[in-house]
Amino acid sequence: MNFCLSRKTLALWLFFLLVFANPLLAEAYLDPGTGSLIVQAVIAALAAVGLYIGIFWRKIRSYFSWGGQARNDEEEIKRTKTHDEESK
Repeated sequence: MNFCLSRKTLALWLFFLLVFANPLLAEAYLDPGTGSLIVQAVIAALAAVGLYIGIFWRKIRSYFSWGGQARNDEEEIKRTKTHDEESK
């Protein structure tokens, strides 16, 4: 996935970020309900990331192991065959 922004688009996003993230006068109140909503959103995001990593952990591990996964699979097959022969 190639994600590239032009300079004009990047400048526009930066402008809106600076304008809306830095108000001159902010008379705001965050009640306990809003605080708990933010905490729930952070916990949900962490759980989602953990689940995503957990589901694809084997692919991630094999990507960084340089062929170690294939070797582990062969050893598992040998162990299974040996176990099946011993149980006969």
